[in-house]
Amino acid sequence: PSLSLQWQAYQCPSALRVHLRDVFIELQGRTKAELENLFIIQCFQKTEHSMTGFYSEQEEEREVKANSFVDWVKPWLTRMNEENEWADGIDPLTASPILGVGGGSFYVDSEFGLHLLGFNIQDVGCCKIVIHDEWQANSFPSSFFALGEREQVQKVMEEVGECM
Repeated sequence: PSLSLQWQAYQCPSALRVHLRDVFIELQGRTKAELENLFIIQCFQKTEHSMTGFYSEQEEEREVKANSFVDWVKPWLTRMNEENEWADGIDPLTASPILGVGGGSFYVDSEFGLHLLGFNIQDVGCCKIVIHDEWQANSFPSSFFALGEREQVQKVMEEVGECM
């Protein structure tokens, strides 16, 4: 299915790399030097509703956006893993790995990585949300990660982008 989203690849900050070892078992055996080639691909989908509350409309939209992201990202993750590198994503509904076995910790966009990347995080009482530059609170963030050379990650992402 077609999915409209914005994405950007960032080199993972060192503080995030430390946390991700606890999220993804596959990263636990990697050296510090290998993890320097770890990238976070941050995705955003525009939402109809503001994500500042927990009303039924917002919950339904969160679920639809999360499922759309997981369905879209699985082929990319498979492709990246076939290129002899590692990749996995976070299921936005469970904060757990999509493909691999969880390492005991969870990854929540608004709690960990995005503030390290300079995104605006807003505490709305019940939770924290990510404020998108253009869409503000009308956005749904999701993340996946890739270990590899920047050029290879970018190449695969551009090929996947052509399929969207």
